[in-house]
Amino acid sequence: MPAVSAITDLAALRYWAHPGVDLHLITHPESEEEVRRIAPASAVVAVRGLTSAAFYPEPDPARWRRLAGIPPAGSLIVVSGGGWAVGDLGGAAEAALAAGGETVALLCGRSEEVRTRMEPRFAGEPRVVVLGFVDRMSDMLAAADVLVHSTAGLTVLEAIMRGCRVVSYGWGRAHIRANNDAFRRHGLAAVAGDRGELTAAIRAALADPAQPDTSFASLPSAASEVLRLAHEGVPAPAPRATRR
Repeated sequence: MPAVSAITDLAALRYWAHPGVDLHLITHPESEEEVRRIAPASAVVAVRGLTSAAFYPEPDPARWRRLAGIPPAGSLIVVSGGGWAVGDLGGAAEAALAAGGETVALLCGRSEEVRTRMEPRFAGEPRVVVLGFVDRMSDMLAAADVLVHSTAGLTVLEAIMRGCRVVSYGWGRAHIRANNDAFRRHGLAAVAGDRGELTAAIRAALADPAQPDTSFASLPSAASEVLRLAHEGVPAPAPRATRR
């Protein structure tokens, strides 16, 4: 029976990859090196389809700004701790303000407890908009200049796809440490260890805007590779994935 692993993290893949797996599907092309160290004889294919399909069509950042109450113009820095709203979100928002962000969208995920702490903390700061769970991440990241994110994962990849600079800050535990090392090694995101480093990283990101990476839309779909394995027994050879 063929076995497939769908890998949605950049690094720390010991529990995702295994020599007994026939096909490893990766979201970050940069993950291939680590997977091949673990499972040198297995197939590794960078695919689309493990991220939301909303990240492939043209976004509508202007509409998202209107819906979220964000000013239509000016720099936008998004601070996120994932669905659980973990990490130093308040400190990250303050660093974003200190770095010159004209608007800071502070995402509290599904944590009402965090939101009830953040709203009074920034009630007197008109540049900060405190939001809960956001279901239009594609448009939000297209509108944003910088994402400050604490938990690595697919949100970083989605920001890269939409041309939004990323700074990893505020958690740095467990597998996130390995992801932070990989962010540095591959140049995918800046990593800040404290608020001073974060302020400097945000300033640098604002001074060097990113462009959307549209190369992911041309990758084969995860479903097509699974079907190929089921029908043919082995995946078709694929070139090593590269980022333009």
